[in-house]
Amino acid sequence: MEKYRIVEARSSVEERDLKDEFKTYKRELNPTTKKYEWNSKGWLSIHTISDYLRNGDEVRTGKIVDDMMKHGEAVELELRISDNDSDYPLSGMPNK
Repeated sequence: MEKYRIVEARSSVEERDLKDEFKTYKRELNPTTKKYEWNSKGWLSIHTISDYLRNGDEVRTGKIVDDMMKHGEAVELELRISDNDSDYPLSGMPNK
């Protein structure tokens, strides 16, 4: 299981509030020092983060403080309707 930390979030479309790109770090073994370190993977799409979660990898929020990774909460994904005035909201659908 790989370990990832999301430290920033942004929208790929300026006019939308939906965060769908995430600055992400991955915990990796440094072959020289034989110690684990957090390496930036840059801005990753929500699809990539979804793949990590589906693979069972650990994805959490985080923050870099004094060159150390501070760990936040576990990340999960959910579906939502893009328009709040929808005639068929997900929350009102039957669960038969």
